[in-house]
Amino acid sequence: MVRVLAARSFSNSEVHHGALCPYRRRLCGRDHQLDGVEPAEAFHPDIAATIVPAGANVEIGWSYEDGAFSAPSALPPPTKAELVAYAATARWRAETGGFEVSGQTIDTGRESQNMIAGADALAQADPNEPVDYKAASGWVTLDAAAIHALALAVGRHVRACFRKEREVVGPSKPVRSCRQPRSTPHTPIYFKIEDD
Repeated sequence: MVRVLAARSFSNSEVHHGALCPYRRRLCGRDHQLDGVEPAEAFHPDIAATIVPAGANVEIGWSYEDGAFSAPSALPPPTKAELVAYAATARWRAETGGFEVSGQTIDTGRESQNMIAGADALAQADPNEPVDYKAASGWVTLDAAAIHALALAVGRHVRACFRKEREVVGPSKPVRSCRQPRSTPHTPIYFKIEDD
């Protein structure tokens, strides 16, 4: 069985940009097309022999066996453990992804959360001395009230992220260990995990 690596239907804009072609092959992480060129003219014979004309209905991921293309079978639904891990990762990405306050981008990574809390404690101990803070978008000078408001905003942001994760996952069970999820692209949480 041969797996289709780069055969798909094309939008009108892709047709106008030369993407429509009867032969396609994915090589070295790039989509290669053969506009008006036969595979045997463009590739080594061993590679040319593996290129098969694909109809407009064939998509990436399809299989080619015994002269016919077939769609992949449906993936099994994710397990509850996978959904819980996904929710934790999505929460962490949202929690540490930052937000804007008064046009300033505030970094809410774990280190920045700690620095903001420390600056708030310092501002409360010495309220007459302004705090110079480097936001993700640049330097700002904040008085004690502003740094306290910033610390509250960051704390509320973090709390909201954890609340959303708990809402999605449901009541927690005793946890013996906790580790930080790996970094993945941020994806909003749009599901509710139900007990089996």
